[in-house]
Amino acid sequence: MKIQLLEKTHNRKNFTCEEDSLTDYIRNQVSQDTRKRLATCFVAVDNNRDVIGYYTLTSESLGR
Repeated sequence: MKIQLLEKTHNRKNFTCEEDSLTDYIRNQVSQDTRKRLATCFVAVDNNRDVIGYYTLTSESLGR
């Protein structure tokens, strides 16, 4: 397992989470948020570059 910044070459389509909104986010929304610089996404990937976990940092993550 490796932790990396999300890249287009990472396979997100098979990622599932018990929380449906988190599955939907990594599959459908995170790329747009990254392009807009609203979030930075780090992924845990296996040797096949399949995403097995992730976390994001946003400006909302930082306290004021």
